[in-house]
Amino acid sequence: MKERKQCKIPCKALRSLQKQYNELPEGQFILQPMGVCGAETNSRLALQYDVLKMEFQPANEKYTYSQKEKAFIETHIKRFRLNDPKYRTRQLCDFIKSVIDNQGKLPQYEYNNWIVEQFRDSISSKSQEDILKICKSIYCIVFPKI
Repeated sequence: MKERKQCKIPCKALRSLQKQYNELPEGQFILQPMGVCGAETNSRLALQYDVLKMEFQPANEKYTYSQKEKAFIETHIKRFRLNDPKYRTRQLCDFIKSVIDNQGKLPQYEYNNWIVEQFRDSISSKSQEDILKICKSIYCIVFPKI
């Protein structure tokens, strides 16, 4: 049986096809094989999650985007209703509440939510006391809004 060839890096043909697709009125998707780069800055089009606002936004802290590229990412966010209160995930809120209820101990279960995994990883090296302070601060800011 012949082994199938797997792409490891995006080739010129893939980038060309993505560019054509991304210029279509309904083609603004950032979740594509090997990612999407902006046409103007060549920065990777990506999301970041603002924990205090509990919303997705363009990854402005990691990349520099043109206005057109920011609009592309915001179109993606709107299309998939990532910030819509009706569809928004409550997993991070549940995780933070669990940490507070357990006095700063991180829950030992498998996380089925990427945002929770990223948040847990970002605080896991801190002391139990610091973790509790962080989670209580977020809880006080965010939960009255939810």
